Formats: sequence, structure tokens, C-alpha cells
Amino acid sequence: MDEYRRRISEKILPFKDLSAVGIANLVGNAISSVFWLVLASLMNSEQYGEINYFIAIGSVASAISFLGAGNALMVFSAKEKKIESPILIVTTITSIIASLIVFTLFSNIAISLYIIGYVIFNHLLYETLGKKMYPLYAKYYVIQRVLLIVFAFGLFFIIGPIGIVLGYAFSFMPFILKRYKTYRISKKEFSSLKEKIPFMRDSYGHSMLSVLGTYADKLIVAPLFGYSFLGNYQLSFQILMILTMISGIVFSYLLPQEASGKSHKKLWLITILIVLVSSILTIALAPSVLPILMPKYIPAIDLIQIMSIAAVSMTITLRYTSKFLGDEKSKIVIVGKAIYLTSHIVGIFSIGTELGIQGVAISFVIASSIEALYFVIINQRLNKKRE
Repeated sequence: MDEYRRRISEKILPFKDLSAVGIANLVGNAISSVFWLVLASLMNSEQYGEINYFIAIGSVASAISFLGAGNALMVFSAKEKKIESPILIVTTITSIIASLIVFTLFSNIAISLYIIGYVIFNHLLYETLGKKMYPLYAKYYVIQRVLLIVFAFGLFFIIGPIGIVLGYAFSFMPFILKRYKTYRISKKEFSSLKEKIPFMRDSYGHSMLSVLGTYADKLIVAPLFGYSFLGNYQLSFQILMILTMISGIVFSYLLPQEASGKSHKKLWLITILIVLVSSILTIALAPSVLPILMPKYIPAIDLIQIMSIAAVSMTITLRYTSKFLGDEKSKIVIVGKAIYLTSHIVGIFSIGTELGIQGVAISFVIASSIEALYFVIINQRLNKKRE
């Protein structure tokens, strides 16, 4: 009987873990998505674009400061290799330096606080994922999102749009206390970290390219076309993030699993099918639903329809990113992200300047498709080599 229960427990546990990560990401991302959609309804497109421009600056600076630690923490913590403390010390120092530089350039304390808080909070999240402490990850993730709502909306109504960025920063701050005990210097752990520098270097390249892939277009679009243009583009991007929410959930759960040698092809196939159906529904419903919910953002209708096409290719990209990182083949992922980023930037300056707002959206879809196709081709070549 005990052996039977043990086997049943082993079969159920992965689904419990997936549920913990899935529910946390679903609830947290739903809160974040609703938050940004409500903000869009309270602001005009120019204000919405300006705030997202500030968030883009903070996010890129945070990624620079984080030194690619996210994937390293997930992969090596899963393999029980202790590098958490030295990574936390180094990235905290770099985040403080980055925050001072950003403050010097923009004189905006909210962005600077965002950078420090983001780095420390994400260290906590990635460590818990790597150690497969999924319920704890769920707790931290959801709490941060709830704090975001409380602080951001509160400060928005008190000091205006910049309160959104400050609210983001404050939502990270309570978790600094959770990291306090992790700040310890160990020569052995620092020596261990040195051995992981090649992987972290590649992981850094991957994380930087991923963040730039998310925010570089915002940093280009705002100066090139204006905040109002960016506001409509960002709303469309937010809808796309909702469509790919399930993909992110599966990725967060499966990277440590695949680092441990487990494959989940069926789960990824189901995920792709769900995203495909959701994309088709979004394309069909956008023209009738958006004018009712957000009449200030009529130009975003075409963008939503165009960018929704990219949801499937983005899911395919995440599927192979998880596989390659789990196999410690991070260079492949870096090349893929570089291909996407280069394609999109070239597209913004060519198709975007020619066709305007729709051209930037088309550029995004083309770049996402090229990246996904690259990963599929590389995976096929690797499989042939193994045969």
C-alpha cells in the first residue's frame, strides 16, 4: 500500500508543481495585465507611452545589472551547485552602480529605485524556481503583483503618471529583507562562481538580448515616432503578452525540469494549440471589442490584429529556448535572440518609417517568425547529428 501511494504521489507531484507555478504566473500576470489595461483607460496614449518608456529604461538597466544571473540561478540551483550568495552580492553592487548612472542621466529617482528592487526581487524568484520551491515562488510572485496594484494606483492618484514607476519600485522593496541572510561571503562559493562564468557570459548575452527584444523597440519608437505612437503600440504588445501568458508559465516550470534531463513535448504541443486558438479569436474580436472598451486607442486595432500573429512563433521560440538552455547550449539561444533583435530594428527603420505604426507591428511579426524558424532548423540539425 505504501509503495502504491508513493507511485501515485510521484505521478501527481509534477502536476502540483506545475499548478503552483501556473496559478502564480496566471494570477500574477492577470493582475499585471488588468493593471496596465486599466491604466490605459485612465490615460491618453501619450501618457501611456511615456510611462512605458520609463519602464523600458529601468528594465534594460536592470538586465544589464543582473548579469544574466536568472538562467544561471535556475539551472545551477537545480543541479545543487551553490552560487546564490556571490551572485546576489555582485548583482546588488552592479544594480546600485546602474541606478546612479540612470539618475545622473534622467534625474528620476523612481527609475533608480526600480533597478535595485528589480534585481534583488528577481534573484529571489529565480533561486526558488531553480530549487523547485514552486509554492514559495507562487507566494512571492503574487504578493509582488498585489503590492504593485496598491502602490502604483495609490501613487498615481497622488503624484500622477510617474507614480506608476515609483509604485513598481516600492512593490519590490519588501523582498529585500528576504535576501538579507543570503549576503554572505564564501571563498568556496565565489570560486565555484568563477567556474560558471562561461555559462553566465552566454546567459548574460541571452538575457540582454531577451530584454532588448522586449524593450529596444520602445526605446526606439518613442524618440522616433513620439509617445502617442508608443502608447498604441504598447497596448497592442500588452494584448500579445496576455496571449502568450500560458507559454511563459510553461517555460518557467519546465526550464529546471529540462535542466534535470526531463522532456515535455506533449505539454508544449498543447500550449502551442491553445495559443493558436487564442490568437485567432483575438484577431476576429479586436475590431468590435476595443472601440467599446478603449475608444482612445482606435489606432491600436490594426496593431493588435497584426501582432497577434506572432503569438504562436513566440511560443515555439520559448519551447526551444527551454530545451537549449536545459542542455546548456545557451550560445544557440543567443544567436536566435540576436537574429530577432537585428531583424526587428532593421524592420523598424525600414518598414516602420515607410508604413508607420502598422509597419512597426509587421516588423515585429517578421522578426519573431525568423527567430522561431532558426530554432526549429537548429534543433533538426542537432537531432540528425545524434542519429
